[in-house]
Amino acid sequence: MSGKIVAIIPARKGSKRLPGKNALELGGKPLFMWSVDAARNSNIFDTIIVSTDDQFIINECREKNIECIERAAELASDTASSVDVVLNVLEHLDEAYSAVVLLQPTSPLRSAEDIYNAYKLFNSKSANSVVTVCEVDHPVEWTMELSDDGSLSPFVNNFLNRRSQDASVRYRLNGAVYISSIDSFIRERSFFPTEKIYASVMSRENSVDIDTELDFKLAQAIILDLPKK
Repeated sequence: MSGKIVAIIPARKGSKRLPGKNALELGGKPLFMWSVDAARNSNIFDTIIVSTDDQFIINECREKNIECIERAAELASDTASSVDVVLNVLEHLDEAYSAVVLLQPTSPLRSAEDIYNAYKLFNSKSANSVVTVCEVDHPVEWTMELSDDGSLSPFVNNFLNRRSQDASVRYRLNGAVYISSIDSFIRERSFFPTEKIYASVMSRENSVDIDTELDFKLAQAIILDLPKK
C-alpha cells in the first residue's frame, strides 16, 4: 500500500491496577519509550505520535523530540476508547495518510520486527486491517465453567484424558499491534472490520501485556535475560 503511515502510541496517565504504568521505568527507560523505539526501528513510519495526559510523558517527548498530542480530559478517562483516541489524533494530522498503526505502550517486548511483519502482511493481503495474536498458554480444552458447587466431575469425565499435544493450536489477541487503512478505520470506527482482516502471529514472550504489577515484574525478568547489545 502506498501512502504515508502514522503510528499512534496512547499513553494516558491513569491506571487503576498499576498506577502511572506508562511512565514507569522498565529496563532503564519509561515504559512508553519501548513502543516509541520499536516504532522508530521498524523504519516504516512517516510519523510517530504519542497521545497522553501525563505531564512527565509530555516532558519526555519534548526532550527526546517525539511528536506528542496532549490528550483532553474526556479522552483520558477509564471509559474513553482507543477508537476515540485514534480519531482525535487523526483530526490533528495536517497531511493525508493511508494507514494507521496503534501501538499500546503496555506491550514493551513487541519488537520492531513484529511491527514490520504485521505491516508486511497488511500490504501483501491488501488488507483493511491486521492485528497481532499469539498462541494461547494452555489448550482451551483445559478450560471450563464451574458449577455453583465447584464440581470438576464434568471436566474430568470429558477432558482430563486428552493429551495437550493432541489439542489444536489456538491463538488469542495480544494487544501489541493494530493496523488499519485510514478509510476502513474511519468507515467502521474499529480495527476489526467486517472483512479483509488478518492475524500476524507473534511469540508469547514478545506478547507480554502489562496490566498488573505481576505483568510488570515478568517483563522486567525477560528484559534482564535479553542479550546485551
